[in-house]
Amino acid sequence: MKEPATTERLPPQRSIPASAAEAVAFLTKTAETKAEDSQAVINTLVGLEKTMRAEAKLEAGLSSATLDALDGAWRLVFTTGTVDTQKKVRAPTPRHCAR
Repeated sequence: MKEPATTERLPPQRSIPASAAEAVAFLTKTAETKAEDSQAVINTLVGLEKTMRAEAKLEAGLSSATLDALDGAWRLVFTTGTVDTQKKVRAPTPRHCAR
């Protein structure tokens, strides 16, 4: 694997390239309202991941800056299976995922 040209750390605010700003704004709104369409959230996350990968290849310090910006409290929820499967195992459906 080839080393990046520079390993300088970018300030946290620089961890979001302009090409990703719209997706980040949408996801921030979604985190606050929990009222957005779930498929739109998934599509936005997939698109954001592709954008960030491409940008990280162009800017050596971007990945480090992104990791530095990931501070605070996090709540990660994974839900798998169909709604029927979830009901069988009595897994609670998060409020923002309820249909």
